Amino acid sequence: MEMLKGYGKVGARLDTRLPITVSILERMCTNCALVLDCEYIACMFRAMCTTACYAFMRIGEITAYKQAPDIIQLSQVTKLSNASGFIASLKLTFHQFKNHYNQPPVSIIISPPARCLSC
Repeated sequence: MEMLKGYGKVGARLDTRLPITVSILERMCTNCALVLDCEYIACMFRAMCTTACYAFMRIGEITAYKQAPDIIQLSQVTKLSNASGFIASLKLTFHQFKNHYNQPPVSIIISPPARCLSC
């Protein structure tokens, strides 16, 4: 019976959601201060959006309505410094992720784009 339900869904409709491009991300980050009345909240929003975009994170890995064990924690973030001692990138280690059964943790390193290195 379940197999027939799944067969009925094949090709039923296309996913119309599109990925966030860098230009859309930049516009979101630039204009969030116009929508949010607190600079701290705007800064946190920009941090969440850029982290989610560059780390290829799912919404459920970075936000939650209730406490959830799958959300990334500060203990999973490591600052990586360059030879001068400045933070050059961040390393995110995912212990739980979609289809993580019997899989070791996966890490991803996020570095700023070349044009932002002077920021």
